[in-house]
Amino acid sequence: MITVRLATMDDADAIARETSRIQELHNEALPLMFKAPSAELFPPRKLAALIRESNSIVAIAEVDGKIVGHIYGGIVSRAEDEFSHAHSCICIHQIGVDEEFRRKGVGAALMAFIRDRARTLGLTALQVDHWTFNTRAAAFFDACGFSPVKIVMRQAL
Repeated sequence: MITVRLATMDDADAIARETSRIQELHNEALPLMFKAPSAELFPPRKLAALIRESNSIVAIAEVDGKIVGHIYGGIVSRAEDEFSHAHSCICIHQIGVDEEFRRKGVGAALMAFIRDRARTLGLTALQVDHWTFNTRAAAFFDACGFSPVKIVMRQAL
């Protein structure tokens, strides 16, 4: 059974390990943009700051007491201006699932947890982005019901 709960400082090492794996994937695909993983990537003090921040949500998924995934995001609020209405959403910054537990409902459970949090807070949307090389992430987010709303393009100089 998959259990999802808010992260505590006891989860720092597991989150750091998975974050390093995710960073390595990004570094391999875009080494001029992404640094190689290091001890400073997600140190315990970063988790502590996220846990303290009222607009952040950090959660972990467990199976039989073993941490097998995590998700973190934050509430982003935009004030009304001449172009758009005021709006708030949870922006998912990272989701990671241990390799051996992929395609077993862990990612979906993490998404359900953060979706429920958003609804409890009265928010009406989740937002996530991913890099185009990460086709596995694209397929996962699509399966979770996300759809593209903005394309960001880049030109190297």
